[in-house]
Amino acid sequence: MTVQIIAEPGSTACGRLDTMHRLIELAAESGATAIKPQFTSSPEQMVQRRRASVYLDAYRLIAYPFEWHYELAADAHERGLQYIVSIYLERDVEPVARIADALKCASFESRDTRFLGLLAATRKPVYVSTGMQTLAEAMTAAAYATTLFHCTSAYVAPLDSLNLRAIRTLQAKVGVPVGYSDHSANVLTGALAVAAGAEALEVHVRLDDCDPANADYAVSLSPARLADYIHFVRVAERAMGDGIKQPQPAEAAMRRYQVRT
Repeated sequence: MTVQIIAEPGSTACGRLDTMHRLIELAAESGATAIKPQFTSSPEQMVQRRRASVYLDAYRLIAYPFEWHYELAADAHERGLQYIVSIYLERDVEPVARIADALKCASFESRDTRFLGLLAATRKPVYVSTGMQTLAEAMTAAAYATTLFHCTSAYVAPLDSLNLRAIRTLQAKVGVPVGYSDHSANVLTGALAVAAGAEALEVHVRLDDCDPANADYAVSLSPARLADYIHFVRVAERAMGDGIKQPQPAEAAMRRYQVRT
C-alpha cells in the first residue's frame, strides 16, 4: 500500500500566488502526492462562524482571489499532484468543487452535518478531520467522508496527545479509510501513524523563507524536514509489509538450517 501524503501549506503562502506555486513545487519534489491549500471567500464570516476573532488576520491570508484556483490546480496537475482544498463556508462548496479534485472539512466544522452533507453532495472525495471528537461523533462524520482523519487539534500537538492507537479504533468502527492529520511538527510521526494503520497523511509545510511570525510557522515542516518526514513514511510502508505471516524471501538461505522434529 502506498500511503497518500497531502502537503498542507495553511497560511504559510502569506496570500502570495508566487509563494503558493513554490509550495506546490516543494510538495512535488519532496514526494508528496497532493497539495491542499486552505481557502475562504470571507474571513469575516469564518470569524463569525467559529467565534474566533483572534484569528481574523490569519484567515485573511487564505482569502486570496478565487481565480487563483484554476492556475494552482493546473500547476499541481502538471507536477503529478492532486489538488485538494480545505473550505469552511457553505458559499464556497459548489464553486471550489468545480475545480478541486477533492474537498477537505477541518475538525472545527466536522460536527456540522449540514456542511458535511453539502460537501458529500458534490460527489467529490471528501476528507474529514476529527480533532476534538468522541468516537460517536467521528462515526457520524464518517457517514459523509471518503477518508476520515484522526488528529489532535493543538498547534503544535504534544506527542503524548497524539493517541495514534485511535487510528485502529476508528478503522474497526467506520466503513471508510482512516488517515492521520499531523500537527506534531515531528518528522517521525507520519511513520508512526503508518505503523498504527494510517492510510493517508496530511502534514503542514512551509518554505525556508516563511516569516516565523506566521500563524502556521511552528506547526509546519521546512523543506529539509518534509523530505525526512516523507522518507520515514516510505520506510515504514516497506517495513509494515502485507501482514500475512509466512516465510519471507530474505529468509530463504536460512531455511535449510531450521530444525525440524
